[in-house]
Amino acid sequence: MKMSLLILDDSLNDIKKTSEVIKKYYPDIRIYQAQNTKDAQHILNTTHINIIISDIILTDEPINGDQFIKKIIKQFPHLTIIFQSEVIDKDFRLNLHEDVEYLSYITKNDSLNKEKLRIKIARAIDIYLETTHKKIIFTCNSSTLSVNPNDLIYVKTTEKRNVLEVCYFNNISKKTRKELVYGLSLKNILQLPNVTKNNLIKVQQSWLINPIVIRRIDHSLEELYLIYDDIEVPIGREYRKDIRNTLDYLIQGWV
Repeated sequence: MKMSLLILDDSLNDIKKTSEVIKKYYPDIRIYQAQNTKDAQHILNTTHINIIISDIILTDEPINGDQFIKKIIKQFPHLTIIFQSEVIDKDFRLNLHEDVEYLSYITKNDSLNKEKLRIKIARAIDIYLETTHKKIIFTCNSSTLSVNPNDLIYVKTTEKRNVLEVCYFNNISKKTRKELVYGLSLKNILQLPNVTKNNLIKVQQSWLINPIVIRRIDHSLEELYLIYDDIEVPIGREYRKDIRNTLDYLIQGWV
């Protein structure tokens, strides 16, 4: 998957300078630009963005860059944030950190700005790769199961309380495997490290499914079909909108 980066800045000149650094050191990164929050929101809604470099003070905008990031990070929690600004007030940065978790804050008028930006983007790429390749660890009462997020197919409840069935693709045997894990609920699974909507999404009370194995969803969004074994899973009404949003978002990353 090719990485994509969004630059949000009301200064076209600053956007150009930032783009030049990225193109020079990271030519494989797709760059998107926005001079206002409306355009930025549209890009985020329609494109798979991994990193966002945002100005703090946005002239003629109803909200500033940090307020916009605070808003959209709830919608796109995977984003790695880098702030750039002419503001150098340390108290401002401290208050910002309390509201938004971000990778770095770089002042625009810093003579080392380009080098700092290069280093921070390198770190953002590392974070992305670390997250992509980290495994999900199912630690239960009697054993521990380790699965690559991309190999997960589904997790579902069984007839027994707190006994789950985990289905995944085994790269050694080249076959799917089903393992039972004990003492965990679906709620517990969603709280595990490295579990995100990109690798497990709830489609009904009893099922979590990896979005990448969804083969087809019928037009009424009442059933979906997995790549493996032609499994048909009915979709709970309360989860339909979330499923559609997740799939729309991931499709942008597969293009």
